[in-house]
Amino acid sequence: MFHLRRWKYYMMPIYFSIFWFFISCSACQTQMTLQEEKPYLSKPETIAILPFKDMTRIYGENVHVRSPLSGKVFRTGNVLKGADETLDDHLFSLLTKIENLNLVPADHTKGVLTTLISREQIKKSDHELSIETGRALNADAVMVGHIFRFIDRIGNNYSVESPASVAFDLNLINVADGRTLWNGKFDETQQALSENILQFESFFKRRGTWITAREMAMAGLSEMIGTFPVK
Repeated sequence: MFHLRRWKYYMMPIYFSIFWFFISCSACQTQMTLQEEKPYLSKPETIAILPFKDMTRIYGENVHVRSPLSGKVFRTGNVLKGADETLDDHLFSLLTKIENLNLVPADHTKGVLTTLISREQIKKSDHELSIETGRALNADAVMVGHIFRFIDRIGNNYSVESPASVAFDLNLINVADGRTLWNGKFDETQQALSENILQFESFFKRRGTWITAREMAMAGLSEMIGTFPVK
């Protein structure tokens, strides 16, 4: 009897471990079921590309600003003239490579968005205006981007006084219900390899040179669109 009680005493931790194992498995199964009820969203057929919005023009330089759509925080800085058009054009070029995708370019959506803003007597949020623009253009979704920094390097390929620094985001919003289908963020200030060894991959891709803000932005945008849902 003594040995039986002693055996039960030592087995109690094992019983509890088995019990919590089954509880954990049940929790995992429940979580997987919930995920299956919300299937991955496929890409929309028609996307209206809104012009990139210069956030520094609104809030000024060297302040931390929260993106009105993603909620992510960025530090603002100088934005080179024409940076918005550069990003608009490259974004359109990248998206045209995706099959079975109809696009409304930024130079067309800009006029529609401007008209909607002038008509609104009550100021609406970026989210609401983006959706209304998409509806006016019969688009399934709108692509909305914000620029927070677009600072060019001071120097040349091999020596700089100040490096390039770029920050922007992209948000794909479903017109029907306002949900965010996809978003991306790019925020970088180039550093020398001696300052940050973790930048080795970027350093290797750039052949050890100091790049311009445009080169940085184009590379960042290309990588970002590489994660775009294409199914």
